[in-house]
Amino acid sequence: MTLNTMNEMSVMYYRQARYIEGLPLVESSWRVLRKLLGEAAPRTLISQGNLADTLGKLRRYGEAEHHYSSAIEGQQRVLGPDHPMTRRTIAKLVAMYEDWGQPDKAAQWLAKLPTEPSPKP
Repeated sequence: MTLNTMNEMSVMYYRQARYIEGLPLVESSWRVLRKLLGEAAPRTLISQGNLADTLGKLRRYGEAEHHYSSAIEGQQRVLGPDHPMTRRTIAKLVAMYEDWGQPDKAAQWLAKLPTEPSPKP
């Protein structure tokens, strides 16, 4: 199976709320991208955010938190804090904390989320 096919299938499973079936695909995609492109590649970081999101949907909050934190740190460094994917990943982490019953952590991350992207010079 190609990497593109794995990604497309994992998205399909996610949209159908079939997270258990999609998890091996999104995890494999992230591992392959990490090996091929490196941990700091934008595509790898976005894939790691997708893995975190899937883990969160499965209520595997501790694992999801680890992957979200790592993905956000890399995205902020590589893409910038105002990049739409960085903002999306932070927003998904906030939602996971709310689902997990961690309103204080959700509020801390929500405060870090810029309300509007900074204007480009």
